[in-house]
Amino acid sequence: MMSSFRCEPSADVCDRLLRRVAERDRIAFRGLYRQLVRAVFRQVGEELGNTASAVAVTKAVFVEVWSRAPVHAAGHGAEAIGWVRAIAARRAAERSMIDALRSAPDDHDARAGRELTAALDGGELTVTLDDAEFAGARTRVGRWAGCGRHRPHGEPRT
Repeated sequence: MMSSFRCEPSADVCDRLLRRVAERDRIAFRGLYRQLVRAVFRQVGEELGNTASAVAVTKAVFVEVWSRAPVHAAGHGAEAIGWVRAIAARRAAERSMIDALRSAPDDHDARAGRELTAALDGGELTVTLDDAEFAGARTRVGRWAGCGRHRPHGEPRT
């Protein structure tokens, strides 16, 4: 049986490393990354439940840490672990919303296709709603099999 050993990052070490990262010390950034990457990955992985998304979000968190460290150090000082975890939580929530929005059009497409097919008495119909269409920019209705031509929206069946 394997034991799960979690090595928690040292707050003092992370705070010192973050101050050096704020001064653009790449070696310190590597050290901060090594200290926090497992905790960040675990945090976003639990939120997202998807390894690929967790990897992408973890990378984005550390890119933001690198780019915003000087601003954070100037305004807030230390508390590196809490700051990085807050970035991770925000990034994971954003990714969760993006993933939900990406899946929403597919669910909408399937439902719209079923409803439209039922409304047309089972005639074959292709319904495609891309993101712009889903936002209301336009609607495309494919070929209605019953008449051999495109039916404009709202035109009665013949």
